[in-house]
Amino acid sequence: KNILNGMGCDERKIKVNFLGADLSEINFMPRQESPVLNVLIACATAERKGIIYSLKAINKAINEFHIPIHIHWVGGRNSDYSAYIEYENLLNNYISGTNLKKHITFHGFLPPSELQQVANLCQVSMHPSVWAKDGDCEGGYPVVLVELMAMGLPVISTSHCDIPELVNNENGYLCAEKDIDFLIAALADTWETKSYISKSYLARKTVEEKFNCVELGTQLTDLILNY
Repeated sequence: KNILNGMGCDERKIKVNFLGADLSEINFMPRQESPVLNVLIACATAERKGIIYSLKAINKAINEFHIPIHIHWVGGRNSDYSAYIEYENLLNNYISGTNLKKHITFHGFLPPSELQQVANLCQVSMHPSVWAKDGDCEGGYPVVLVELMAMGLPVISTSHCDIPELVNNENGYLCAEKDIDFLIAALADTWETKSYISKSYLARKTVEEKFNCVELGTQLTDLILNY
């Protein structure tokens, strides 16, 4: 909305209708205390997803702060776009140059039902989106974040595009883009305070109150009919 307004579109003509989740298809599971912090990374391999910042933060959290972390990685490269290949190589080289590989389970791309099974193994998800050097961005917020929060999985994310409409420091953690120290602090707080237990309920509540796709569909219909 702000970008359109900045390009000269009359703000009074702009209406926002969020992308949501079908709560009838997503079961809520409260998080339970775990002896290991299982972290979910669920996204395509693209620079805008900020995966390298997740890996660097997790690597430092393990080696310097001695937080027992295991990564469940769902997704992969879904395009032969040269920038995506370059980014995939960057991630692989970083993993090879550290001891992270033993802390990662790679699941590849999964259908929604299987993603939910993996998400239910985790206590928190990391999705620190950024503006890519070629201008690539989320263009909103990743819908997977809505789905994960509906499952009761808190998200560590960034103040990127529309993500702050969904994620905040009550239902998850909202960090500055590319701020590895902030991401580490979020991981440390998640682990030390077991905040994922209370935040799981608040994450689900956020989706129920603001991102239910049935209610959003009704709002969009009303908007079109009354335009």
